[in-house]
Amino acid sequence: MGRRLTDVTANDHCGRVVAASVAGTSHVKLDKECEDVHGWRRLRNGLLAVALADGAGSALNGGEGAAIAVKAALADLVRSVEQFRGMDGEWETALLSALQMASEAVEEHAANSGRPIRSYASTLLLSLIERNRIGVAQIGDGGSVLLTGSGTLQTITRPPLTEYVNETLFLISPNAIETAQLAIFEEPLLSAAFFTDGLQRLALKLPEGAPFPPFFSPLFKFAETVSEKEAITQLESFLQSPRVTERTDDDLTLLLISIKQSPRRFTESC
Repeated sequence: MGRRLTDVTANDHCGRVVAASVAGTSHVKLDKECEDVHGWRRLRNGLLAVALADGAGSALNGGEGAAIAVKAALADLVRSVEQFRGMDGEWETALLSALQMASEAVEEHAANSGRPIRSYASTLLLSLIERNRIGVAQIGDGGSVLLTGSGTLQTITRPPLTEYVNETLFLISPNAIETAQLAIFEEPLLSAAFFTDGLQRLALKLPEGAPFPPFFSPLFKFAETVSEKEAITQLESFLQSPRVTERTDDDLTLLLISIKQSPRRFTESC
C-alpha cells in the first residue's frame, strides 16, 4: 500500500476524510512498492490541508521524493495558517510557499544523499479547504474536483496539456513553481476529490478535463455514508477492482472529503 503521513480517515459531525494509495498492477508484477504518497492535517481557523504526490516512475527514488515533498508541504501549510490575519492573498501565498518549501526539502535531501535531484522527482498537489472556500496548487499530473453547494461538479485543477503522451512536469523541474496551477474557488462546498494521474482518465473527460459524473457521484455518496471502520478497506478494494485496474496499471491515490454544511466552520466543536 502507499505511504501515508497522517491518519487517513476522520469521521465526525463536521465532515469526513477518506483516502487511500495503492500500488498499480505494473508495480505489483515487479514487486515494487507504491510510489504515491498522501497526507492531510486539520488546522486552526476551520481549515483542512491536503497533499498528494506521485513519485516519477523514471526516478530511482521517486517514492522517497514524494514522501519528502508531502511532509514538507504540510508542515509549511501548518506554519502559514498559524500566521493568517484575514488579509487578501493569504491562501495563494500559503500554497506557493508550501510548494517552495517542498522543493527545497527535496533538493536538500538529494544534496545530503549524494544522489542527483532527478532521482527524487515527483508531482505535488496541495489544497486548503474550508466550508465555503477551496484553494489548490498543482505541479504535474493528477487533478481535483469539487461538488458545490448548488450540486455542480467542477474541475479545479487538471493534468496539464503537454506536447507528448506521458510527459509531465515535476516538482524538481525548472520553473515548476512559477508555472504551477493555482486556483481559489469561493462557494459553499459539499464534497471534494483529489487524485494522482493513475485515475485521471477515469475521473476526467480528456483532454478538456471536465469531471466525469458517473465516477464521482457514487464516490462522494460513499464518503458521506461509509462507516469509519470500513472506509479504508472499501476504498482500497475499489482502487484494486477490475473496473479500475482494467483501465490503468499505475499507482493510484484518491482522497475524498465530505463537508457537512452548517453555520459552524469545518472543524469547530470537533
